[in-house]
Amino acid sequence: MAEKIFAVAPAAHAGLNDSIPSPLTKQVFSVPGFINDGLVTVISCSPASATALNVGVEWSRKAGTSLGVSSATLAAGATVNFGSAAVIYLPIDAQMPGPETVKSGAARVLSMTTKGLLCNAFVMDLSNDPATRMN
Repeated sequence: MAEKIFAVAPAAHAGLNDSIPSPLTKQVFSVPGFINDGLVTVISCSPASATALNVGVEWSRKAGTSLGVSSATLAAGATVNFGSAAVIYLPIDAQMPGPETVKSGAARVLSMTTKGLLCNAFVMDLSNDPATRMN
């Protein structure tokens, strides 16, 4: 019996090991399993250097297709919060593009350097007032 091979053109991927969109050049931090489903994933970053850094977060669906990049310039000593959605009780400086519900995806923090950037990811439950932080 002859084996059939099917080729399907893939959608734009943004998996944790895929190429990095310009102008960013380095993957600094990976967040497997981000959520935007009544729960919000927040990635908080601060530069540990005396210079400003351009930072982006690329969000992707479970299948690895890109949801886009949210980006910000982090001033020396400042903190920027990237969020999968808006949070009333926490300022979100750069939000995931689009209002899509994601039950399980991945995100990666991108920059021009891998040095001098500190990041933390956490989930907030929006059903509580104020929202509850879960580590």
